[in-house]
Amino acid sequence: MKRNPTITDPNLKSILEEFHKLFADEIVLFIKNKNYYWNIEAENFYQLREFYKQQSDQLEKIIERTAEHIRVLDSQTQTRLSDYLMTTNLLEQPYTGHTKDQLKYLLASHETIIDNLRRLAGLFFNKYHNPSAAYFARKILIEHEKMAWMIRSYLNTPPKKSSTVPD
Repeated sequence: MKRNPTITDPNLKSILEEFHKLFADEIVLFIKNKNYYWNIEAENFYQLREFYKQQSDQLEKIIERTAEHIRVLDSQTQTRLSDYLMTTNLLEQPYTGHTKDQLKYLLASHETIIDNLRRLAGLFFNKYHNPSAAYFARKILIEHEKMAWMIRSYLNTPPKKSSTVPD
């Protein structure tokens, strides 16, 4: 049974395009995190492995909720690797087993997603008049901000200056 959409068709298409890009970003970050989990070279190997596992678990939950949200909007999730690579906002970095480099690369990816989620929250609310999509973006934003904070704590790095989420 098809749902009775409350969003106008042009807005729904635009919202879904943004969610597909977000989904690709989440998948790419998850894989990047797993790569580092598998390739740690450090004295504190066990602690870092646990840290990466916790982050992977959080990302997996975000991916699941994002996929479900896409389905709620009556769309199929794009699940081909080529789709992810074509739509992601994230950059590939060189292979490394060095913890500091791994953490810097993960932090940069989180910050890219955070900036995008801030933009999406305002876009969904103000332009597309869809408070539920804006709320969803803000919920995921909060999770990424916490994950980035934890990475910054490892690196002892101050937060990046960025704009606030529009109301």
